[in-house]
Amino acid sequence: MQAESLSLPELREYLHFNADFPPTLLAPFRTHFQYRLALPWTCLVVVCIAAPLAIGYSRRGVLSSVAAAVILVFSNNFLVHLFLALAKRPRARMDCRVDAEYSFRGYWSLLAISSRLKSQTAQL
Repeated sequence: MQAESLSLPELREYLHFNADFPPTLLAPFRTHFQYRLALPWTCLVVVCIAAPLAIGYSRRGVLSSVAAAVILVFSNNFLVHLFLALAKRPRARMDCRVDAEYSFRGYWSLLAISSRLKSQTAQL
């Protein structure tokens, strides 16, 4: 049974009925359960990061906003797949991996916001 092919209620039932399995066997199922719960919030965060990039200014070309958006999309996709792969391995605690993912995304978010604020103040 593949964890990727199960829906959220199926994952919840699988984890409930197979709680006595070793953590190494349940790690992919717990990972995808948490991933499916976090996916709507991830979409909201990406929209909040991308919205300031959509604002255009006369001194700044459209290409820089498009390039920043493409870089953010590819880095987000890379990070999602990287941390999903890391979380399937039960060597580290789950909360440490989740904290690492959100701190890394938070770093990129703050970097994007600070560069946007710097460009706004430079134009004034």
